Amino acid sequence: MSVQLQGPITEERAHPEAFNLHFSPDGKHFAYGTFTTEGKAIMVVDGKTSEPHDTIGFDNLFSMDGSLHAFMALDGKQYRIFASGAPPLAVDAMYDWSLTSSPDGRHLAFAGIRDGKKAIWMDGKAVVLDVTMDDYRNSQPIVFSPDSRRLACCVMSQGSMHWVVDGKAGPGSKTGMGFNLSFSADSRHFAYMAAQDTHGAANIVVDGVVRATYAPVTSGPVFRSDGVLEFIAVDADGLCRFEVTGY
Repeated sequence: MSVQLQGPITEERAHPEAFNLHFSPDGKHFAYGTFTTEGKAIMVVDGKTSEPHDTIGFDNLFSMDGSLHAFMALDGKQYRIFASGAPPLAVDAMYDWSLTSSPDGRHLAFAGIRDGKKAIWMDGKAVVLDVTMDDYRNSQPIVFSPDSRRLACCVMSQGSMHWVVDGKAGPGSKTGMGFNLSFSADSRHFAYMAAQDTHGAANIVVDGVVRATYAPVTSGPVFRSDGVLEFIAVDADGLCRFEVTGY
């Protein structure tokens, strides 16, 4: 069964008629991009169209509870972030794929530049970090804890990549490679892997403290639903699952 979608359909065949269709995690809302007959990009959310823009960026998301939708648009040299229920936020520049919503839909964070300041921004304000943010890698997301109260980001500082949680940087990755951070289900703990050399040696960092070192660590660490932290690494017996305790 097909359903007629609301919104303009372009006659310009150089553009796709619609792109980046996705649904909110609760399945109750949908959004996609399309173009006007003049070639302007618009965002369509639950059948309602936004104002036209020169370009709509890669950042286009729903919060976990579906209460918030946000996207980035570029008009000329002006970047703006649009979020439901809030006025547009102008930024000088923005790192692609960094726009992130807290699970409860109350906070919006991204990496970018405003008023000449390079920073991680949350709700329009620069997040205070105890290290200088020299750069932000698009491959590393900004992460909220499950309870939406804690923020983690991965930034380059003085040649190393650091996960910064609650504004405090932990042991960095000396090779310039960062790895995904995992929060426990109760939001009390966090863990990540930090590479130490090009041969695969890596530290397992829990709550900002190195708890184990293996070469190589091939996956994880990730918290199980029961709160136990696991990672996969290679030892004399081959691939093995390891548990981290005592934190």
